[in-house]
This record gives sequence, structure tokens and C-alpha cells, in this order.
Amino acid sequence: MSAITVEPARRDVRVISLIGIAHGASHYYQLAFVTMLLIVRDSVGLSFEQIGALGAVFYGVSGFGQTVAGFAVDRFGARPILAGGLAALGLSLGLVSMAHSFWAFTAIAVLGGAGNSVFHPADFAILNASVKQNRLGRAFSIHGLGGSLGWAAAPVMYFLDNAMGQAGATLLGALPGLVLAVLVFAHKTDLVDHRVKARESAEAHGAVLALLSPFESGKACDDGNLSAGDCCDASCAASGRRSRSTFLTAARKAITVTLSDFLSSPSTVICGQSTSAPIPLRKMPRITTR
Repeated sequence: MSAITVEPARRDVRVISLIGIAHGASHYYQLAFVTMLLIVRDSVGLSFEQIGALGAVFYGVSGFGQTVAGFAVDRFGARPILAGGLAALGLSLGLVSMAHSFWAFTAIAVLGGAGNSVFHPADFAILNASVKQNRLGRAFSIHGLGGSLGWAAAPVMYFLDNAMGQAGATLLGALPGLVLAVLVFAHKTDLVDHRVKARESAEAHGAVLALLSPFESGKACDDGNLSAGDCCDASCAASGRRSRSTFLTAARKAITVTLSDFLSSPSTVICGQSTSAPIPLRKMPRITTR
């Protein structure tokens, strides 16, 4: 297998692995938040009804927030939005040990739900644009596997609480999200989305147009090889052939009139001697282009 074939495969493995782990972190924080609420329930005086309400707030914000997250991904790009979501989830879990009232936990649930809302829009945008088409099925399956493994990992919060206490458990549990946020934000080359692909395509078309001469770019527009949006002038596709044809017609007419004047005039200049009759001058036609 050549190096040219191996490198795209390795790049796909990096992208699929990182996005799969990030999705696993999303599911991990979903259950880790509720798990920590059960752990701190007695010390902060939360009832089971309040814990259920906090879970509903978390998932309600996460569900409705996905619509907003989709627009944000289209506007700002999937990679920074995904990194922000990971950081928000990690921070929300780290704050659990510092809250002592239902409304403080509600604010944490809103922060965590907002962070959790970005994953599907951002993950799918990155996978579709970064992974080769013949590996997308495997990419989506590993993405789903990561989420399930994240749910399975959430009960580790009980063991961390027994070993380190509530503050230590929440702070240590927050680290994966913060570390993954840095990793996702740093992988600018690997984690591309549809916005990056569109920009690269536009830059490539611009480079092609810069190499074309004015006549060649007009011909490309006329022949339909470039869309009107890719032409330097938006009207190039419609008027390129007409402008070039007008210029060539006027040029041929000017040359014909000049030769006719020279050959048919009774006075010519030969070797510095002129005949008696002056050469009549005709008004040259204006050469116009549109």
C-alpha cells in the first residue's frame, strides 16, 4: 500500500476516534451529572422530585438547543462549537460540588444542557466533511458506540466519590471534557466541516480564474465550465461571448477600411516621394466593447 493511500486512512482513523471519544464524553456527562446529584442529595437537601426536575431541565435545554447549535455550526464552524460544548459540560460537572441550592443546580443543569446540545450537529458535520465516503458507515457506527460506552462509564463517579470525596470526584470528572475541548480545538487540519470545504473550493476556483486570460475566462463562462458566481464579473457568463465577438468584428472592420484607403487612394507614398493628390482621410469607426 502506497504512502498516498495510507495517509488518508490514518487521518480518517484520527478523526473517527476523536469524534467518537468526544461523543462518549457527551453521554458520560449526561449520566454523571445525575449521578452526582444523587451523591450530594443528602448533604444539600435535594428531594428526588427536585433531582428529576433538574434532569428534565438538562435534557430539555439539550433538546431545544440542538436547533440553535445547528445554526451556530453553519455560522461559526463545527470544530469551535464542539470544543465549546465539551468545555461547558466539563465545567458544569466541576461546579456540582460548589452548589448548595436547587436554583444553583438549575443553573448548572442549563449550562450542561447547552453544552450537550452541540454534539450531533457538530459531530455529523465533521464526519461528513472529514471522512472519506467509503468509511462513513464505520464512522457513524463508532460514533454511536462511543455514546453507549460513555453511558456505561458514568457510574465511575460513585467510586471517585468513595476514593476522593465529592469535590475531588467532580473536579477529576471534569478533566476529560476540558482536555478533549483543547484537543478538538487544536486539530484544525483534521477536523474540517462543510464550511471549510466550501471555502477551499471557492479559493481553488479563484486561483483558476487568476491564471486565465480575459478571453479564456470569458470562454470558460460561455462554455459553462465556470458558474456565474465563479466569474470575476457576475454577468460574464451571459455577456462574455457577445463582448469578445463585438471587439473582433470592430477590429476586422477597421483593418479592412485602412487597407482599402491605402490601395484605392490616387496618392501614395513610395520611398519618401508623394504624388500630387493627398491621401483622403476617413473617419475611423469607434471600437466599442460591452
